[in-house]
Amino acid sequence: GLVGRTWLSASEQVERNSQRTTQRWRSFSWSVLPAPIIGSLIPGAIPTKAVVVTAIGAAQSAFYLSECENVLARATDAVALKARSAAVCDTYANQGARSAAILPFTSALSSLCAAATAAIVELPWLESLAGIGGLPGTISSVALVAFFPSLSSLFAAAASVSKARCEVDAEAAIQAAATLALEYGDGNE
Repeated sequence: GLVGRTWLSASEQVERNSQRTTQRWRSFSWSVLPAPIIGSLIPGAIPTKAVVVTAIGAAQSAFYLSECENVLARATDAVALKARSAAVCDTYANQGARSAAILPFTSALSSLCAAATAAIVELPWLESLAGIGGLPGTISSVALVAFFPSLSSLFAAAASVSKARCEVDAEAAIQAAATLALEYGDGNE
């Protein structure tokens, strides 16, 4: 995983720390020294050179401030994107949980219908309805035997729809959560 690629030995850590410190001093030098060097090359009196150095320093300060504001704006935008993605992910997860809440209920009702069908077949109710005779007795027997399995299939269909909703909400939550892991940048770095 990532541990093997990011782990550094003690000598590598010292070397990387030394390189980072050297880079910081170079960056500091390139930021501070141009104004006095340019000011010393300008012909004229020292007050004129001081004004030039001050103007260059002010321009550098404005440049670095605008760079900082740019990075801060991008970071604020990235945080807002992540917060929105987290909220969308949470919404889809809650919808999935709500859809999943009906699954145990429909399973219990389907089991109840199966038990009721078994009770109807085993108990003497069918014989008493068949005793009516003729078409009304046959229709009532068929209706009684078919009622609970039909109801059970209706509950199974409701559970299937609920399961499909859960799958859709889970996929949407996964896609929303995937935006949390995206790198935010314009490719210039």
